[in-house]
Amino acid sequence: MKIDFLINKMSGGGAERVVSLVANYLNQQGYEVRIITFQGTDKYELNKEVKRIKLHKHPFFQSVVINGFFSLIYFYRKKSNRPDIISSHINLLGYLTIPIAKIYSLRIIVSEHINH
Repeated sequence: MKIDFLINKMSGGGAERVVSLVANYLNQQGYEVRIITFQGTDKYELNKEVKRIKLHKHPFFQSVVINGFFSLIYFYRKKSNRPDIISSHINLLGYLTIPIAKIYSLRIIVSEHINH
């Protein structure tokens, strides 16, 4: 089973730490795991088998949300790039991944990480 974790960046923070821990665990359990980011650098260590995809290498737009949305549509156009499950951990972009999942008939989990 192929699982994609979508998160804005992996440069530090609680949500990023949770994603790295869950991705490493699922990878150890035999799942094919990819982490897709839209800006920033990496802080957390990942298993070598966890694939990193940085959609911010060639941005089309200035806005992370708009760029992320269209980059995902383009990326998932290719059937071999489509996962079985998307786990989205991004505030606004997380909600915009719902129509992408609908377009490509993908299962999706949207998680909100906030701190007050």
